[in-house]
Amino acid sequence: MDGYLTKSFLFDLNLLFAIAVSILAAVRMKTKNLLALIISSAALMFVVERILTSAGIVDYSGSPGPTLFVVSGWALVMVAIFGISDLFRLWFERLQLFDRIERWRPLPFAAAVAVFAVFFYLEGYFQLAGRDVLGLYAAMALLGIIFSGRSSIEWNAALVAVSVGLGGYMELLGYAGGLWSYDMTEGLPIFMTIATTINAGAVLAVASIAGVDLSRSTPGSAEERRRRRVHP
Repeated sequence: MDGYLTKSFLFDLNLLFAIAVSILAAVRMKTKNLLALIISSAALMFVVERILTSAGIVDYSGSPGPTLFVVSGWALVMVAIFGISDLFRLWFERLQLFDRIERWRPLPFAAAVAVFAVFFYLEGYFQLAGRDVLGLYAAMALLGIIFSGRSSIEWNAALVAVSVGLGGYMELLGYAGGLWSYDMTEGLPIFMTIATTINAGAVLAVASIAGVDLSRSTPGSAEERRRRRVHP
């Protein structure tokens, strides 16, 4: 309906793959958590894309702002990100990579926010952004840091890694396929690859405010196993 289908075969192929991954991830999730993830992602990404397009940071081909394709596409990608993150979380727990800094739960997300802020400034978008954009990212970053403190450090590290990798990859494909462009850079801005982490953290926070902990959307979290060892 929005005219994006024939713009990039490579993007379409990867979007189909992301849809397949999101379906597999959805099978592992509790229904309540899945619905909270989809609704939170769609609502938040509509606001994010509306503000970014209004400020001229992102331009969509053939539309002045976010469409149903963009909003629903982000919701599907978020399901895939959270589903893959849960698998990475299990892997990180087995490797015991973060046992010595377990109490520093928000550290991975806070580090991602710092890197995002640096590149947002260095790539010139800080001067372009108005109060709405700066306020939006500041609020999402703060919410993400606060609510990441309720999740294990393995989960937070996994969410950061997967959201940067998958989100940045889809951003690159969309840019290369001509689906969207950025005002001040010819290529993909680095800050935009990290922005998916900010978005994911905000989705986690919004769902948590609604009473749903997306970091425990599947069984077997680190906290659950620790509680079983302490209280068999």
